[in-house]
Amino acid sequence: MERAGREGIAGVAFGDLFLDDVRRCREERMRGTGLEPLFPLWGLPTAELSRTMVAAGLKGRPTCVDPEQSPSAFAGRTYDDALLDGARWRRPVRRAWRVPHLRVRPSHVFAARLREGQRGCRA
Repeated sequence: MERAGREGIAGVAFGDLFLDDVRRCREERMRGTGLEPLFPLWGLPTAELSRTMVAAGLKGRPTCVDPEQSPSAFAGRTYDDALLDGARWRRPVRRAWRVPHLRVRPSHVFAARLREGQRGCRA
């Protein structure tokens, strides 16, 4: 953080939307650093933000999902309108890598990105 201040950086932006405890933790950790914690996405509606990000060209894949909140099959799929519509996980995935290696835990499902021919680690 000291280096950031020396290089003229005035703040750090976080992508948190709603978790008050996480925000408080980030603010506490930033206190005394001379850097302002910024939360430009705070409170934005998730569905609207997701659609805006996809429309703007965001490319990505969810790497970890809470099976209590989303279908486990969302892990590792393309983050696009079809996924946001809830249908992508039912369709075949078109890509240069195979269905991700999934680690299933009671609290989350983690998708490890694997290229064709690559072997995953044990769950």
